[in-house]
Order: sequence, then structure tokens, then C-alpha cells
Amino acid sequence: MLQKNISTRSKAGDPLEQLHQLRTDFKPGAAKRKLALLAKLSETQFSSVKSLLHYHDTLCFLRAYPDNAKLLEDVENELRSMPERVQYYQESGGDPVGVRL
Repeated sequence: MLQKNISTRSKAGDPLEQLHQLRTDFKPGAAKRKLALLAKLSETQFSSVKSLLHYHDTLCFLRAYPDNAKLLEDVENELRSMPERVQYYQESGGDPVGVRL
């Protein structure tokens, strides 16, 4: 079940910001770190439209430029979860009409 909430991406320790910064790193070991961050973020709900869109954009980049087949699979799974994430966001009072999404 999705648990944690992320409302901003400004914190250096924020897994979303870490994944975003790592997205263009294709050095040895980068894919493993990306997979670990994706696993952490897969259990996270976003409490701001800004962080939700930032996650989606980062996933789209990773979908276009995956390090390997496993990363591609995990990214596609996360992209398939976006409707559920948007619904959760709307139901939690973030944006009941979906205007900003």
C-alpha cells in the first residue's frame, strides 16, 4: 500500500529529487541506485501536484532512456500506476476537479 507523502522536491534527501538528479547517469552502478529509488517511490503518494508531475516527467525520461530491461519494466509499472496516484491526490483534497492536472 502506498504510504509516504512527498510534497516538495527541494530536499537533497528526497528520493524523488535523487532519482531526478540520477536520471542522466549511466555509469556502472547507476541502474541499481535508480531501481532502489523507484522501489522506495513506488510506496509513496504525492501530496502536491508539483511533485506528482515531477515524478511523471522523471519516469518519462527513464522510459525513453532506460539503463536496462529491469529498469524499463519498473518504470513502466510506475507509469501504469499514475491514474491511481492522480485519483489518490484528488480524493485526498489536493485537486478535486483535476483542473491543475
